[in-house]
Amino acid sequence: MNLSFSEQFFSDREVGRRDVDAAASVAAHHGGGMGAKRAVDADGQGRQLAHTLAGLIWCCLPQDQPELHFHKLKDGELDSKDAPPRLVLDTSATHQTIAGFGGAFTQAAAQNYMSLSEDDRAELMHLYFGKPEDGGHGYTMGRVPINSCDFAPFSYNFDNKTDDKELKHFDDSVKQDVDNGMVPMIKAAQAKIKERDMELSLLASPWSPPGWMKLPGPEGVKSMVTSAKPNGLDPDYQRPWAKYMSRWIDAYKAHGIGVWGVTVQNEPEATAGWESMLYTPSFMASFVKEHLGPVLKVGSIETRDVASHSMNAVRWISPCIKAIRYDFSQD
Repeated sequence: MNLSFSEQFFSDREVGRRDVDAAASVAAHHGGGMGAKRAVDADGQGRQLAHTLAGLIWCCLPQDQPELHFHKLKDGELDSKDAPPRLVLDTSATHQTIAGFGGAFTQAAAQNYMSLSEDDRAELMHLYFGKPEDGGHGYTMGRVPINSCDFAPFSYNFDNKTDDKELKHFDDSVKQDVDNGMVPMIKAAQAKIKERDMELSLLASPWSPPGWMKLPGPEGVKSMVTSAKPNGLDPDYQRPWAKYMSRWIDAYKAHGIGVWGVTVQNEPEATAGWESMLYTPSFMASFVKEHLGPVLKVGSIETRDVASHSMNAVRWISPCIKAIRYDFSQD
């Protein structure tokens, strides 16, 4: 398979596998393996885009495909009838703006990060968030769970007092995230990105609220790791849950960590034995319009967008995207 790119960053020089680590992680995550042995030699955004494309391409192809080749288009090559199939990247036409590239900050990652020596922690931060021209991936974005997620050693939240609608027992220090390394890891990433005169854009997503805010699950138990159908959130706790999310954002801000955006729920169609909560599109839209949007608008959040995250994004979001998206410029 021949992949051709009209991209000014690209050259014909072939580089080793180490340069496609980002693509490898994407491909491995999606179960497609990583068979590409060649990548584009690029810098900055061109290099990041090449890595991402390589991973996505290879995760969708049989592993016995021939090696990928990247090169600049030659005059007339695009119009040749004998040319093999190719994917053309045309940077002369501008459409959407890419906000950035990044990865997830999870409790499991933090636990591993804290187990490293200081030198190894510094090297890890450099590889992910350092300048691409110096061997880093140049990440500027990150995703962080509100409460525990499926990549956590155990389930936890920051107000486990049943029926505490006023959140009098909310832990504004988010001590668990400090102790498990989440806060130190994110602050280290911030510092590394600031060396490039850039800022970390942090996207926050909840997997589940405290169990006492939810309807009983399949076993009749209110739990973070189960969900009632079709909606897991108790309607009586919509406003407390919205305020909880706002308090969590404020708590992180007190640690010097600003939040760029939030999603209402991680995978609102999935419940699989770990932290989760189901939503229908209409219930989520109502929750955002009547509760989460107004609460965040008067809070200290720096974002202007509240969005949804779904495994089946197009099928699930399309019918209600206008309702789910909250416009902070309107009352």
